[in-house]
Amino acid sequence: MSESQPSTENTAQALQATFIEERVPRPQRSALYTGIQHGDDLPREYQNAYNNWRETMQPESAEKVAAKIQLLGRYALFEPAVEALLGDLQAGAPVPHLGSGGKSHVYQMEIGGQNYAVRLVAPPPQMETPASQVNRYATNMYKALGRPGIEQLQAIYFKKPVTVSFAEAGEASNIALTGETLHKVMPDQVGLHVENLIWLHNGKMTTDMNNANVLYDEHAGFTSIDLGTPQFRDLEKSVGYSLAFLFGQIDPGTPAEDCDARVHILASLRGSLGNHFTRQQAVVIDGILANAQASLVATAVKIRRGDNEPTDSHYYAIARAEADKRFFGRRPITEWLNQYAPKPARVSTPAATAAPQPEPANKDGGGLMQQVHMQLSSARQILHDAPPQLSTTALERALAYLETVAKSASDVHIQTAIQFVKTAEEQTRLAQGSLDAGDASLHTYIQDTNGST
Repeated sequence: MSESQPSTENTAQALQATFIEERVPRPQRSALYTGIQHGDDLPREYQNAYNNWRETMQPESAEKVAAKIQLLGRYALFEPAVEALLGDLQAGAPVPHLGSGGKSHVYQMEIGGQNYAVRLVAPPPQMETPASQVNRYATNMYKALGRPGIEQLQAIYFKKPVTVSFAEAGEASNIALTGETLHKVMPDQVGLHVENLIWLHNGKMTTDMNNANVLYDEHAGFTSIDLGTPQFRDLEKSVGYSLAFLFGQIDPGTPAEDCDARVHILASLRGSLGNHFTRQQAVVIDGILANAQASLVATAVKIRRGDNEPTDSHYYAIARAEADKRFFGRRPITEWLNQYAPKPARVSTPAATAAPQPEPANKDGGGLMQQVHMQLSSARQILHDAPPQLSTTALERALAYLETVAKSASDVHIQTAIQFVKTAEEQTRLAQGSLDAGDASLHTYIQDTNGST
């Protein structure tokens, strides 16, 4: 594929977008970005400021402008395939879907044996304008070109608006990091991800605290996508909380072995902080990761016990004290569970004289078991109606947990499991609402771009 030469239009758009980003107050930007999307010139009242900015342009601004000119020029290489993809979407034909959010839908297309991710930028009306989103992606991602483990942006287009990147290997880490896959995470893969988190923060970029924006592949390792601006001013907090969020989150029903693997990954990270950070930074990150380890143990114990308390502070305090001893992670979570949440002993009888098992409490069609049946029915209906692109992992695990404890557990365990399912249902509904907003924006996007050039 050969690149087209920069056009006057591309140069003007790149200059105007960067000027708006750097010099125009935020409340006034939307209309100006929309003007770029429609091919309009800047209003007369901005011309003097724009000309002054161009005459005194700093090297960093010139670098951004040059990168955007190149990305705009490269769109011509992808335009026929993108138009074909839009035509398929409008006709209702199946198109490989990589993900969705409140601001965009991402689809896969193939050109010459290479897969690309096409981001159709269509935020709801109350959010940023589409062209401002495209500019943000370009500003945040152009420096990462050629760097492994970070999304590789290839082209942008303000008028559609569209971005095109290489389709990275792997699944969202909140889906991928389970079971056998979690146990195959290699230290060098984690190490490269830490290096990328440092590089991103130092470049005033980061991934959102959303594990759907960190992909994991057994061979390719971790890849950060959909970059934004750092949420923390300090490097140690930015990196520490990103790692804690990536490896320290579990859902009801997560196997103890998965929790163990996460604890060990966090332990290995704590042992290698001196390679990348100052002593003071390492102390801060170590504390964040120790908290994440303790929270994993406390949550696992609380789930096993079926505690219905609003916090897990008691188990957390015990686990956090051991985390401070630096050998935390050598003790399997199963030992914690056996000590603090032992399973009730089972009394077996010979098969020939086995007594019938008692019915679970309140199994008279009312009370607690009626709540169980209603909750199971509600969750199954949500799962049945969920679109393929909606992640339902948390709800599936909570449902499986309720199905298990409803057979023989105590009333307290069952009540806790019901609450887990309710919480997971609410999270799924919120995610569905975000997708619905994205679907509405996508419909508007297709209508607005149909027939446009």
